[in-house]
Amino acid sequence: MDNELHVVLGATGGIGSAVVAAATEAGLAVRGVSRSGGVRKGPGGDARAADVSTPEGARHAVEGASVVYHCAQPPYAQWSQHFPPMTATIADACQEVGARLVFADNLYMYEPVAGPIREDSPQHPTSRKGRVRREMADALLARHARGDLSVAIGRASDYFGPHGADSTPGALLFGPLGKGRKPRWLAPWTPRTPSTTSRTWAGRWWLSGPGRSREAGPGSCPPRTHSPAPNGSSALPPPQAGPACVRGWSPRP
Repeated sequence: MDNELHVVLGATGGIGSAVVAAATEAGLAVRGVSRSGGVRKGPGGDARAADVSTPEGARHAVEGASVVYHCAQPPYAQWSQHFPPMTATIADACQEVGARLVFADNLYMYEPVAGPIREDSPQHPTSRKGRVRREMADALLARHARGDLSVAIGRASDYFGPHGADSTPGALLFGPLGKGRKPRWLAPWTPRTPSTTSRTWAGRWWLSGPGRSREAGPGSCPPRTHSPAPNGSSALPPPQAGPACVRGWSPRP
């Protein structure tokens, strides 16, 4: 375990950079991958430039990896065309090197619900992007069910925090405030409004690691809703090989 290499794809984004920081603080060997290679490295860390939407780039990115964290995504307006093939290419590369894959997902695939969203909540996406998210997750879990690839999926609401300028809270709320402008919001803000700090995202994501569930597939994890780690730490044990597990986090009721 101490010699395992943890590779974070999309390492300069809001979630990817938080995962790099959490893994580095946990003392793990980390490689951060982005198109530019401009990743903040910890002691002994590695940064690599790669286009993971191509087979060659994906193989270069995950070379030698034991665990791969898929935090990369194409531009928001291009999800339908480019996100599924990118994710399939990354999964192919992980399968080729025998790495375990952990996928950063969101909540778009769930129907509107009254109360906490769990991993076994009904999935009836009403948007094109929601259908894309469900399609990718189903494809990854199918690989896991066949025994081709060890997969874990972590799901959370939109996030805010360092490097989160592209999230909804970053673009509408904190970005304008940082520039002394009037912030905007899409609906009344309440303590129940779904949101997740990028650091909490990274820390709780470790809990979705393969081997944390008793059987494969959605709904196999013990029910869990969004809450901070007991000590506020994001440096939690890394995932182990085992059955697939889908975590769905939402605010406390």
